[in-house]
Amino acid sequence: MKKIMSFTLFLLGILSFSQTQDNVLVISNHTSLTIEGRLITCNPVNFYPVVKPISTNPSGLFTVPPHTEMKFDSFDTSGTAIIPVYQWAVTTSLGNTAIYNYNDPYITSIMPNTRWAFYDFRTVDSSGVVWDGFQMGDPNIYPAPVNTIQYGLQMPNVHAEWIQFADYVSLHVYEN
Repeated sequence: MKKIMSFTLFLLGILSFSQTQDNVLVISNHTSLTIEGRLITCNPVNFYPVVKPISTNPSGLFTVPPHTEMKFDSFDTSGTAIIPVYQWAVTTSLGNTAIYNYNDPYITSIMPNTRWAFYDFRTVDSSGVVWDGFQMGDPNIYPAPVNTIQYGLQMPNVHAEWIQFADYVSLHVYEN
């Protein structure tokens, strides 16, 4: 039994460390509301570079429809995601921002230097009424106050959780 358990743990270790995906982001919207806001990655040591998606949504905000789960395995494959991002705004210093296509080699080169840091979003119903604002993120990376768990003020049955395990971030928004 001890050998089986040791072998199982060894195999799990190999499988978990053999993954080459860094900086994965999953957003799961388990509500009847749309979530839309500013999604930010940044360098965990000195903040720059800051990378933000350029939204294809008319609002200009990164939007996840109701009952939708999306995943970014990396910036340079984001154009093929369920909610695609074709361009990223990269800020390398205050006042110095450039726009890059998702498959630009520069985007690939900065990926190892950034981590998912923050998603400042609001919940919007099908009539366009804004209900609540959420400031979710990693308090060890983003320099402003952020939450890892937050409940809606107008709709306390809606809550969000920012869960991070190494370089894998999962944001879940629930409606009870």
